[in-house]
Amino acid sequence: MQILIVEDEKLTREGIQNILEVKLPLEKHQILSAVNGAEGIEKALASKPDIIITDIKMPEMNGIEMIRFLHRSLPSSHFIIVSCYSEFHYAQTALKYKRVHDYLLKPISWKSLVEVIRNIQAELSDAEASRVFPDSIGVSISDENKEGNAIEKAKRMIHDNYGQDINLQIVAERLYLNSSYLSTIFKSATGQGFSDYLIEVRIKQSQRLLKETELYVYSIAQMVGYKSEKHFINIFKKRVGCSPNKFRNA
Repeated sequence: MQILIVEDEKLTREGIQNILEVKLPLEKHQILSAVNGAEGIEKALASKPDIIITDIKMPEMNGIEMIRFLHRSLPSSHFIIVSCYSEFHYAQTALKYKRVHDYLLKPISWKSLVEVIRNIQAELSDAEASRVFPDSIGVSISDENKEGNAIEKAKRMIHDNYGQDINLQIVAERLYLNSSYLSTIFKSATGQGFSDYLIEVRIKQSQRLLKETELYVYSIAQMVGYKSEKHFINIFKKRVGCSPNKFRNA
């Protein structure tokens, strides 16, 4: 696996590389780096990396412009954005692209970065298996395996897109399944309804952001998929038993 880090700050660039080397020591990967979007495009086109980790604000060309270009040119590459919370409104543009998986705040949590990379690796493995063994997603596998595969893909889509406008209907359409059928097998396998699982993921991510950052509550609400701060606070209280601010200060 090839990973390209596009970051103009040397300490951050080296920090990301250190996370990859220390926390994913057994992975067979090659790490490349670039200091701005222009160099990022040059190296990405030459190496066709599996994953591109990029900052937003950089000299010569920013990360959003680079993603916009590479998303068309490299249909197999996946993207992770790392940046400051003040730049989230810029990142929202890029997060609409299908293969832009997450927006991680500086200073970067190694657990969050590793989790996103693991999700991408699983997605790449699925894609490779489908390419090499096309029948494996067809008649040759049992209905039980098909259901399990669909549920794992649905869960992965939730983890990759919890900050977006995602729901059961959207996921079912992407998996070419009837929404009622997906709802039934999802609850049967996980013990939770689709919406309940999505809320759980969003609240867990919001808890992480509350503890690891100084972001305003309304910003965190937006980042985990809630347009209304009031609605987010109500759901948070029901799930956690206290307000977001009380949780942060505990």
